[in-house]
Amino acid sequence: MNSEDEEKMDEMLPLVKAELKDYTGYTDKDITDSLWNNYFELEPTLKELKSELLIITIKCPDQLTNMV
Repeated sequence: MNSEDEEKMDEMLPLVKAELKDYTGYTDKDITDSLWNNYFELEPTLKELKSELLIITIKCPDQLTNMV
């Protein structure tokens, strides 16, 4: 990876992480690999990662008490 690629990676990594805030099961390496494989394109990277990750479901307190 050359310095231009590194700059692009540094720019894109926080953007992807922000978009994946409701997902779990990924590492920075997963993101950087996907960015590299998708030529630093945001949408294809997100599509690839989201298809492989779990979404976090946040339940409100009423739902939690009904589960017990």
